[in-house]
Amino acid sequence: YEEIYQYYKALLNLHIPMDFVGVDDDLSGYKVVIAPMLYMCKDGYDEKIRSFVKAGGTFLTSYFSGYVEDHDLVITGGYPGRLRDILGIWVEESDAIPAGDAGMKHTFAYKDVTYPAEVLCDLSHTEGAETLSTYDNDFYAGMPVLTCNTFGSGKACYVATRSNQDFYRTFLTDIMKEAGVEPLAEGSDKVEITLRENKNGSFLFLLNPTDESQEVTLKKAGTDLLGGMTYQAGEKVVLPAKAVAIVQSRKRLSQASRDFPQRNRETLQKTEVVESQAQIYKKVLGSRRSLASVFYSLSTAASDTQRKRAFVKSVPWTQHSQPKLEFRPI
Repeated sequence: YEEIYQYYKALLNLHIPMDFVGVDDDLSGYKVVIAPMLYMCKDGYDEKIRSFVKAGGTFLTSYFSGYVEDHDLVITGGYPGRLRDILGIWVEESDAIPAGDAGMKHTFAYKDVTYPAEVLCDLSHTEGAETLSTYDNDFYAGMPVLTCNTFGSGKACYVATRSNQDFYRTFLTDIMKEAGVEPLAEGSDKVEITLRENKNGSFLFLLNPTDESQEVTLKKAGTDLLGGMTYQAGEKVVLPAKAVAIVQSRKRLSQASRDFPQRNRETLQKTEVVESQAQIYKKVLGSRRSLASVFYSLSTAASDTQRKRAFVKSVPWTQHSQPKLEFRPI
C-alpha cells in the first residue's frame, strides 16, 4: 500500500481528481490509469490495458509489476510479463536497497533535478520505449529508470524504482498535463478538494483542515453555497483556518427547465434544512468521510426524489440568527 500511497498523495496535493477501480471495471472513461507495483496481472487484464492504451489512454506502472498470474504462478518469458510489449521494456533483474542503508546512495536525475532511488531498482533494457532518465551510480549506472512507450494512440510509462514526493509531484504533473488532465484548482496543497456532479451542476468541496489561512485559485466560475460569494475563473478563494466552502458551477439549463418555476410556481413545495456553520465544521472535521457524506446530500437535495431541481441558498449572519442553509425547489 505504501507504493500506491506515494502516487495517491502526490495526486491529492496536486488537486487531481481520481477514482479507485478494480480489474473488472471499465477503463474507457479515463485518460490516465496508474497501477503501481502491479505484481499480479490477472488473466485478461493485460488485454484490457492493451486496449486502453491503443485507444489513446496513458498507463503508468512501477517496479515489481507483471510477475505472476491469477494463481500466483510466475509468468515466464521475462518481466514485466504480459505487460512487456505494452511498456516496451525488458527487466533483467532487480537490486534491493536495504532500508536505512548507510552505504551508497542511489540516485537518478529528471529534468536536471536529482532524486533518490530507494527500496528496489529494476535493471531494464528498452524494447522500443523512450528513456527519460537513467541511474546515476552503482553497477547499473546508465540503465533506464524512467521510460515511456508509444503504443497505438496512447503510451505506457514505467518507474523502475521508488523515490520521494518531490519526484512524484513533478513527474505526475508532466504525465497529467500531456494527457490533458487538469487539476480542480491551483494553490495550497494543504487544502483538500473534491468534485461532485449531478444534473444541477458541479459542486467543488474545499476543506482547510489546518490552523492557518489557505488560498486556492479556481478553474471555473461559481458561487460559494455557504458564504454566498461569487467567484470568477482564475479568482482566489481564501479559506480561514478550519474553513469549508462549496462552490457550485451551474450547468446551463434548457429553455424548458428555465420556464419550469413559472409554470409550476403554485405546486412547488418548500423544503428547509437548517444547519449552523459550526455544526457543519464539526461534522466535516470529525472525519474525512464526512466531507462527502455531509455535503453530498446538499448537492442532491430532497427534491430530487420529486423530480424537481434544487439549489442551496446561503443565508448570511444577522444579529438575531445563526447562518442557515435553505433548500428550495426551483
